[in-house]
Amino acid sequence: MIPVLRMECKRAFAGKGFLAAIAVGLILTMSQLFQMWERIHRFLSMQADVGSGLSYISESAFHMSFGFDFDFSGRTLYYYLIPLMAVFPHATSYLTDRKKGYTNQILTRVQKMHYYHAKFFSVFLSGGSAVVFPLIINLLGVMLIGPVKNWDIISNPYTIETRFAYSRLLMDHTLFYILMYFGIIFLYGGAFALLSLVLSQWSDFRFSIWTFPFLVNLILHEIGNVTRSHWFVPASLMSMLQQAAPLDLKVVMLEVGISAALCYVSFCLIEPQKVF
Repeated sequence: MIPVLRMECKRAFAGKGFLAAIAVGLILTMSQLFQMWERIHRFLSMQADVGSGLSYISESAFHMSFGFDFDFSGRTLYYYLIPLMAVFPHATSYLTDRKKGYTNQILTRVQKMHYYHAKFFSVFLSGGSAVVFPLIINLLGVMLIGPVKNWDIISNPYTIETRFAYSRLLMDHTLFYILMYFGIIFLYGGAFALLSLVLSQWSDFRFSIWTFPFLVNLILHEIGNVTRSHWFVPASLMSMLQQAAPLDLKVVMLEVGISAALCYVSFCLIEPQKVF
């Protein structure tokens, strides 16, 4: 299966869809980085004018990162665009393969299950990578601007409440807290991409395949608003600030695990039986 997986991953990561998803993410994350740099420059200039020894640069670089920037309106938008960004790289490739007859051609050269497993994992990996990569670039960017040190509640009073999950990890090991959230976002990105992959088994409408995970995420958000409970809403669980709901890793693993398992059964076990 490895050669087929390598081929599918090459199609996913080298394709225009992956570059498009990265571009959308970078527009938001780099815009935040440039705005942060502008605020730092303006603040330092002001301090220089008044002769103060204070410096904004003394604040931890992690305070300035995308996930913790209260002032950047695109932060929330990014979380809601994740389902769309995850689909762009490779989720519609099975539809393309079916329409162009590529599926029948490749199945004459490789085992059927190898192809479907390779498609499944390449869609998951590319979807997760597309939504995390811009955040990694942003994090590296702010680490070049400010000192890399753990969360300082004195210089940045905006933090998650101590009763919330992993607040101690944020205080003592901020980088690991951020990396944990990158992992969560990666898993949700992969799961969203798999939803579109499964829909492509039955639908020939590319637009519906692209927007299906976005609509699922939006519906869950509206249910959360109506019930005033966001503990199950992916967009809330991916937010590092835990504003709408505290993080529960059990919920994350349950949602991602169930959706991935159902997609696996549908695409890797049922769908191959339909193809001769």
